[in-house]
Amino acid sequence: MIISNILQLIIYNLINIIMLEDHPELENEDIQAAMQYAADLVSEEQVFEAGTGA
Repeated sequence: MIISNILQLIIYNLINIIMLEDHPELENEDIQAAMQYAADLVSEEQVFEAGTGA
């Protein structure tokens, strides 16, 4: 595992901790489900270069 991956995991975990502290009504599973939903939506997107006429 490279350093950037490790740092991304740390950031992800810190965000979860902060969100759970700020919103005690949430559970970790709620955040994971929302993140998975967002990841699924983004995975279906298409990105085109500007000026290609696409």
